Amino acid sequence: MMDPTTREELFELFRRVAKLERKLDFILRELKLDFKDAEDLSSLVAKVQEILRNGTKIQAIQVYQMHTQKGLKESKDAVEQIEKQMKMGK
Repeated sequence: MMDPTTREELFELFRRVAKLERKLDFILRELKLDFKDAEDLSSLVAKVQEILRNGTKIQAIQVYQMHTQKGLKESKDAVEQIEKQMKMGK
């Protein structure tokens, strides 16, 4: 069983983390930014790589653009970078 002091300290930490998360969410909303964590991005890269191997570059660009909400040029550049890394064996 946890002593009362430790329990209060833990509760205070949870409260502070929740407050920081709300502030961060507010900042991201105000800046119109979409947070993607590393797992989401690595999953997207894997999906784009699969499409490049089995489909067309246009399909890969469309999937990248749909998942990231980036413009056509940014999406095309990103897909070409992924394609380049694939050719280099990374």
